[in-house]
Amino acid sequence: TDKLSVGLAVPVMYSSLELDIAVPEPVTPAPIGEGKAEIDGDDVQVAVSGSFHYAFSDRTEIGGRITSKFEFDYDGDVQTQFLGEVGVNTELTLATIARLGLEHAFNDRWTGYATVGWDNWSQMDEVLLSTNSNGLVLPRGWEDTYHYGIGVDYRLDDRWTLRTGMAYDTNPVENDEDRTADMPIDEQFRFAVGADYQRDNGSVISYSLVYADYGDAELDNSDFLPVIGFTGEYGTNEIWFFSVSYNMGRGDTRR
Repeated sequence: TDKLSVGLAVPVMYSSLELDIAVPEPVTPAPIGEGKAEIDGDDVQVAVSGSFHYAFSDRTEIGGRITSKFEFDYDGDVQTQFLGEVGVNTELTLATIARLGLEHAFNDRWTGYATVGWDNWSQMDEVLLSTNSNGLVLPRGWEDTYHYGIGVDYRLDDRWTLRTGMAYDTNPVENDEDRTADMPIDEQFRFAVGADYQRDNGSVISYSLVYADYGDAELDNSDFLPVIGFTGEYGTNEIWFFSVSYNMGRGDTRR
C-alpha cells in the first residue's frame, strides 16, 4: 500500500576459514609432542530474509527484518606426531538475526534512528569436528544476544548526507569458562561514521567506517590445568570495518 511495503530476499554468503591451532598430546609434553590442526576451507550458503516497512507519516517510519541462520561446512587436516595426518570436517553456524528500527525526521536536515534486535546465538551451542572414523564436539555455551543502536543523519545539501551512530550488543558468553581463544567475543560496542552521495539519476553511493570493540574477553580455563588450561584477557580486541555500497533505482530522496 502507500504506507506498507514487504520484502523478500535470498542472501548468499561466501565464507573462507583459515585456522591453525596447537594440539597438545598427552603422551609427550609440549613442545616436543605438540601436534597441529589446520583447517583451510571455504563454503557458500544461502539463507532467507523477510522484511517490512511502514510509514506512519512523511516524517516517522518503522521497519524490520529477520534473516535465517547460515550453516557453513569446512574441510581441513589434523597433523600430529603419533596419529599422522587425518582429514577433519568443521561446521560453524551464524545465527538467525532480527532487527526493528524507527526513523523520525525532526526537520529537513536532521533525522534520528533507533534500533533494537535479537541474535539467536544459542544456535551455536557447539562446534562439530568430525573425521572419517570419529568425531569431537567442542561446547561453546553461547547465549542469545540483544542489540541496541541509535544514530543521526545530517543533510548537508542536496547531494551529501552525513551519518553517525553507536550500538551495543550484549555478551554471548556469560561465563569466562565457556569463552575460547579462537572466538574471543565479549559485550560489543560499535561506533560508526558515514556519508551518502546522491547522483542526478537518484542512485545513492554510501560510505561507512565502523570501529568495533569486543571487550576484554576474559578466559578462565584453569580447571583444565596443567594439561591444556589457561587464563587471561585480550589487551587489544577490536575490528575496523569499511564499506562502500551502491543503491540504484531509489529515486530522489532529497527532502
